[in-house]
Amino acid sequence: MNIYSEPPLTSEGREWWVVVTQWGDSLFTGLFMLDVGIRIIVLRLQFWKIWVNYVDVAVTIVSFMEVLSFAVPVKVNAAIFRLLRIGKLARAIRMLPVTNALGSLQLLVKGLVASRGMLFWSFCLLTFLQCVAGMVISTLCRDYLLERISDAPNSQAVQDVFMHYGTFSRTFLTMFEILFANWGPPARILVDNVSEWYSIFFLLYRCVLGFAVINVVNAIFVQQTLKTASSDEELSFKQKEKDIAMYANKVKKLFQTMDFSGDGAINLEEPRVRPRDGYGP
Repeated sequence: MNIYSEPPLTSEGREWWVVVTQWGDSLFTGLFMLDVGIRIIVLRLQFWKIWVNYVDVAVTIVSFMEVLSFAVPVKVNAAIFRLLRIGKLARAIRMLPVTNALGSLQLLVKGLVASRGMLFWSFCLLTFLQCVAGMVISTLCRDYLLERISDAPNSQAVQDVFMHYGTFSRTFLTMFEILFANWGPPARILVDNVSEWYSIFFLLYRCVLGFAVINVVNAIFVQQTLKTASSDEELSFKQKEKDIAMYANKVKKLFQTMDFSGDGAINLEEPRVRPRDGYGP
């Protein structure tokens, strides 16, 4: 592609890095297979009752197939192995249930799982409304296209209208673009080239579907997420632990402030002082 005047790596350096990455991949694949194998032997049937372990098994198989391809060259499309390498990123999923630093991410995943039914039906509703709106706008554009294609088939306006609203699939994609992306250009194509009355349709479409319906769906998802967070026992327990630790830290600072003698105890002989840092009246 003539991007670099000189290659960033020589042929020898490139071969050396390929060997290093292959050995590294083989080493980590062996360690990962050993980890999965030990857990299968120790846990036995309990291993298959946790869904994250299926991810580990799938990643192990994918990694083993890739390492095997290094030793035994197989005539397979290179794109397949690239996709398999991407599949190895699923190892990060197993970090979700074991780390405490990803509490927000765990809450996000649990909220999505709890909202899967609502997500499915909201998608069905939006798809249905998009189909209806697409059929309406496609029917309105049909006469214009039939008339102008026969008169001026090479007109830029006709080509633009056909590219966006010529078929149902094009219209369906355009309606999603109007709802979620930049809706100005698709609307301007009909308003400027066909009729200004289309502006009423697009304004109603954006106000009703793009504003009202989408905001209602977002509010429902927020409510479901808050409900999931409030009913999550693990999250509540962790929050209580944080509150207890914070309270204990404040009490410790209070007693350290009042202990002038430094003997680690407070008695009646300690002078009465006014507590600071917000403790006491």
